[in-house]
Amino acid sequence: MALITNRKHLIAFVEGVNLWNKFLKQKTYDIKKLSKTDVQELKDKLENEMSPENLTCDGELSGKTLKMKLDKFKGAKAELETMK
Repeated sequence: MALITNRKHLIAFVEGVNLWNKFLKQKTYDIKKLSKTDVQELKDKLENEMSPENLTCDGELSGKTLKMKLDKFKGAKAELETMK
């Protein structure tokens, strides 16, 4: 199990995932207790979100807004990479 402290990008990402997953009646994640499986699933979700189509909302985002979105995802990914 991995404990989370001072990981603002990851916390924001997981909160967003949980919001959608609750709506879709799917698995939610406990940010305080992520298993290795949870970490891998979140990494996979981040990779999906960082695909060009998803990142740019099919070309609707550009410029500063796109950079801010990418920075948040990169921050969350970096924070996940430090977890074992």
